[in-house]
Amino acid sequence: MSNRIVRTNKQLAAERQIHAAIVHFRTANFECAISLCSAAEGQMPEPDEVTHFFAILKKASAANPPPEGRRKISIRRDLDETRVGCGRC
Repeated sequence: MSNRIVRTNKQLAAERQIHAAIVHFRTANFECAISLCSAAEGQMPEPDEVTHFFAILKKASAANPPPEGRRKISIRRDLDETRVGCGRC
């Protein structure tokens, strides 16, 4: 056994878990990656400004809501309408 002393705290431990999770993800050890990410979740302080893409899109869509009366897009209905006159359906 080594006499090495490792100084750590929650943030450093979470960073190590995230880096290890990335390594496991790249080698297709998905269960390990998920477990390590779950362990690190909530240990790191939240950034002052949102930097991940989904949150940026969510914020942008909240700031620019669709106009009133705009119908929801139905891909299935739109495809059915396209097929009606194509001669193959």
